[in-house]
Amino acid sequence: MNLDERLGLLLPRALDVSRRDQVFGIVSPRRDAIWAEIDRDQPIQMQCALAEREIMRRVPLGLSAGELLAGRLDVDALDFAGQGNVESRVPFPGGQTAHTALDTGKLLSLGIRGIESDLRNRLGSSSKQSAREFYQSALISLQGFRELATRFRLMAAELSASAEDPGVASEMGRLAEVLGRVPDDPASTFYEAIQVTHLLQFAATVTVVGLYGPGRMDRYL
Repeated sequence: MNLDERLGLLLPRALDVSRRDQVFGIVSPRRDAIWAEIDRDQPIQMQCALAEREIMRRVPLGLSAGELLAGRLDVDALDFAGQGNVESRVPFPGGQTAHTALDTGKLLSLGIRGIESDLRNRLGSSSKQSAREFYQSALISLQGFRELATRFRLMAAELSASAEDPGVASEMGRLAEVLGRVPDDPASTFYEAIQVTHLLQFAATVTVVGLYGPGRMDRYL
């Protein structure tokens, strides 16, 4: 697929999304409903982690021919009826929840498995209750992120198997292979690093419904 063909497929979709709404309006109602299911007697870190995991399990995902990276919503499956009353159900945990840069470099160098190993070591050696709650919550969030990547991998594999165009089948097959390695394992190629970076930004945006900067991509990529 040449550049003109790819842009012809992707630009109309991007313009359609920008006309229909912003991510805050289309994700907030679903996020609000998931938060309503969370047990509020748990520590706030655990509440946030459980909600994030469920959002990454349930948010409608989109992927189609021409896309080389996975990490977007399926806007056709989202409810545009209204934003819901997010403030009444989602507690503010305190501190900075958005408008910051994520530690993408650590995810690229360690992968989910490496970060999980570090968290479990810290969990096993810590006797402070607040620290243990934080480590346990981080492990739950990482589980959701892994499941998000798996959902996209299965979508790419299905598109590859059903594609009539050999070029589309090849691209989707390659994307499925990439998502079979990352973000679980450290990124070993530039393509894998870009995919992880994009997927992390996507996950943070749809779970927190906030804005995050990519940080110093010129350094960690």
